[in-house]
Amino acid sequence: MTFYCAECYAPVEATETLCEHLASVLTTEPSPAEEPTVPERKLSQKQRDFTRAVGRLIEFAYESNVELTFGDAYRDHRVFGHFDEGDNYSSKRSLHKIRLAVDFNVFIDDVYRTDAVVYAQLGYFWLALDPDARWGGQDGGSDANHFSFTHYNMTY
Repeated sequence: MTFYCAECYAPVEATETLCEHLASVLTTEPSPAEEPTVPERKLSQKQRDFTRAVGRLIEFAYESNVELTFGDAYRDHRVFGHFDEGDNYSSKRSLHKIRLAVDFNVFIDDVYRTDAVVYAQLGYFWLALDPDARWGGQDGGSDANHFSFTHYNMTY
């Protein structure tokens, strides 16, 4: 399977070394001294930006012949507790609770796929959409179907 860099669209085989753009997206984390001094976006603005980015991700997936269904998106406080509360499977500080995370199920040729490599193309594209974008498969993470925006250093 061939993946494409979201920045330069260079083809990258799943077994090959990542192009310079993807490598920098996946491995470059700013040190505290290098972090930008741009003020944090208000939550409502970030939610609107997240929604727009999700739309772009869905469009990209379908253009790449990958079909999606929603997994977890918003986690309602009546079921999962308010932000910083909860004692079920949902994290107390889950970004799903503040509408900044979504999980997708991937289908290729009508087959549901769970292997991380099929999520890689989507993950790399997602990371290039916004400085706050995070992907659950980043840095070898085991939650490859998870796409989110950070908020005040909360990353999940």
